[in-house]
Amino acid sequence: MEDTAGRSYIRLTSYLAPEVNRTVGQQIRYKCEAAGSPKPVFSWKRNNVPLERRPNIKVRNKDHFSRLTIVDLEVLNSGFYECIATNSAGTVKTGSKLKNKYVWSKRCVRHLEVPETIEL
Repeated sequence: MEDTAGRSYIRLTSYLAPEVNRTVGQQIRYKCEAAGSPKPVFSWKRNNVPLERRPNIKVRNKDHFSRLTIVDLEVLNSGFYECIATNSAGTVKTGSKLKNKYVWSKRCVRHLEVPETIEL
């Protein structure tokens, strides 16, 4: 897939939302799409550092898109996420600020056992 003049090219075909708010425990799914010749190679960064894969962070790359999924969000997952697509024609990127908030809940404890003595 080259442009009409037969040259290499790269361009984004979708952009990440500039800012996303989530609650701790939810999930986020980002999808980044790019067209290019030769086929683009995708990578992700968080706060300008290559994203480390962890049990709750998954990246799936296909020919013309990459999907980042983070499940069971933690406050520490907040930050600026950037998708980078690269080929011999250059590099294009799109980014999104993810804000995770913790929602406190009041739960009633129905039954609490307290030992009579505590050993140290």
